[in-house]
Amino acid sequence: MSGTSGVDGHRGARSATSVLLGVAWRGWFNQLARGLGGRWRAVLLLVGLAAIGLAAIGWSSMAMLDTVAGLDLVRDAPAVVVGAVSCLSALGALVACLYTPDRNILVTHLSPLPIERGVLRRAARAQELLVGATLALLLTGPILVQPLVTGTLEQRLRAGAVLVGGVVLVTVLTMLLTRSLESVLALLPLAAVIGRALAALVVLSGFAWVFLAAMPINGNIAHGPAVAMSDALLWALDRPAGWSAAAGIAVLAWAFWRLSGTWEVEGMARSGQRHSVRAVRAAASMTALERRQWLRFGPNLVMLVFLNGVALLGLLMMATNGGDQLGAAYLILPILSAIGVGAFGPTRRVLWIFRVTGRPTAWVVPKLLGVLSVWLVIIGLYGAALVWLGQWTLLELAWTLPLLGAEVLVAMAIGVVLPVSAEQSINGSVSEAATLVLLIALTLGVQSALAGITVLPVAIALQAGIVLAALAAYLLLARAASRA
Repeated sequence: MSGTSGVDGHRGARSATSVLLGVAWRGWFNQLARGLGGRWRAVLLLVGLAAIGLAAIGWSSMAMLDTVAGLDLVRDAPAVVVGAVSCLSALGALVACLYTPDRNILVTHLSPLPIERGVLRRAARAQELLVGATLALLLTGPILVQPLVTGTLEQRLRAGAVLVGGVVLVTVLTMLLTRSLESVLALLPLAAVIGRALAALVVLSGFAWVFLAAMPINGNIAHGPAVAMSDALLWALDRPAGWSAAAGIAVLAWAFWRLSGTWEVEGMARSGQRHSVRAVRAAASMTALERRQWLRFGPNLVMLVFLNGVALLGLLMMATNGGDQLGAAYLILPILSAIGVGAFGPTRRVLWIFRVTGRPTAWVVPKLLGVLSVWLVIIGLYGAALVWLGQWTLLELAWTLPLLGAEVLVAMAIGVVLPVSAEQSINGSVSEAATLVLLIALTLGVQSALAGITVLPVAIALQAGIVLAALAAYLLLARAASRA
């Protein structure tokens, strides 16, 4: 770590940040390789995930181009595009921000060394930015693809610089706003995890308002920041002088990133209190204890509160707008199925059930049942709310349950391969980002397959096969993790 000691100047701070960022990613890869039993397996897994992500974005981009055939989406509805891209980019940034702990083993080891706290914080923000911006680009790619594939090479490069730079700028701004608001909420008598989740929900609500204000629904006349930003976007896309806008976006993103590393949230730093387990609870079933360990792990609790908040905002939007013009009902339940990604992480180092029973795989089923018990309650409550609001019928809800069940099993399987933990600061954010991308790909694939099937028994068999395949994937990966 000689490159990080004695950091005084601006140039040294930059090099130290890059060194720490490289160390964090190398540590994450080594941990992944140890869990899989070999570096080549880790490389194959990452290549496979990247291939699935690229295939998903390519597939959805082509579907979007077919849907808007004959319509230049960016130029005919620029405010809607700006609002949607901003909201989705903020969501990607928040996933990375919420699942990245402020304190981890690397930071603990480096704290006694002569390294400025600002360097450590900027390295942490750089990790969040890298994961969040990647997820944001995967989510927004289908919307942004049109100007990237039309026009001259110079026009496409300029469009890419402006649009990709805009996504990165929103990602950094979201991180800055969330950390700022979280610092304010830390002054209140709130649990740190609740404060972090509330800060994220407030920021996401702001970007959601920007999107909804630009939507031409319910007689709405487009207004809000998206209108002004859309005018600037069209100017940057239609003129060579738009390169100056790309440069300005880059400068702003860099400035916000530097600013986001100037403080850390004290509320999270002092929230490391340990919870004792009463003797009467120690006699509970293995499933109940696995469920409690899962829910008490800080990053899991933050993400659970945040995802439920997002779902409640979606329901509120449906109730106030008198309908679901944006298709939020098809987003609420799948996104809630991503909660299972953090189930394996809290007990990865010490699988306590193995030490009690002597069976290496004794934890597999209790952990599955613990997650499903919470998931079923959540899906039941929100499913009932969608039926009550008239968005779905009971039959439509029942028809969706197999896919949702497969999604929570896939999330748990990803959590075994890419375990969420506080040891590496990027574990949770990478796992959650990969989960969301794969769940989107799974949802699109299943819906496309079912759309072409007109025979009911075949459709039921397909759904059952998907659920069994997801269950088998979880069980096989869990058994492999038990032997690692």
